[in-house]
Amino acid sequence: MPTIGLIKKVDFFVDQIPFDLKVTYFPDGFMALKWKEKGLKPELTELKQIAKANKIKFDSTQKNKFLLSELLTRLSESHLESVKNDISEFHKTRWKIIEEAMENKKELIKWLYEEQGERRFDSANRLFLVLIEKNNLEESWKLKRNIDFLRESIGSYLDKFKINNNLEINFDWKDEKYTSVSDALFIVKE
Repeated sequence: MPTIGLIKKVDFFVDQIPFDLKVTYFPDGFMALKWKEKGLKPELTELKQIAKANKIKFDSTQKNKFLLSELLTRLSESHLESVKNDISEFHKTRWKIIEEAMENKKELIKWLYEEQGERRFDSANRLFLVLIEKNNLEESWKLKRNIDFLRESIGSYLDKFKINNNLEINFDWKDEKYTSVSDALFIVKE
């Protein structure tokens, strides 16, 4: 049930338990952590190496986020078979990490709580809405504008949503221990 008036950090209630809705995208930091755990080079390093090996020019003076975007675009547009194979493997690795996060939501949820900034810290019960554009992760933010697409997924999820012990999240923040009730709904556009 949505809140009628403005209640700070409460967007809706389920079984009289307040929840804060947080819309996010698959976090770059979590993706980087998972690449590292798999013993892989950072994404940007991987893309630079593919580009250099195939003599694809790029502006290395840009900030990393822009450089990542440029490399993804240039490599995805390449007609070279080796580049197509390499970029396909890159995207498969990313998608595997996302699938693993979807299967083990608690790990991502815990990370989202523990990595929040000091000014935004809160241990409120949360429903994380994780928007993912499967074929172009960097464009996931555009899904936020697709209200009809979101409404259908969120409505169907909330119709089935029940509070249970599996939703309890324990996390640490600044040497303090917290417990919240939280879940993540992944909305993926193919």
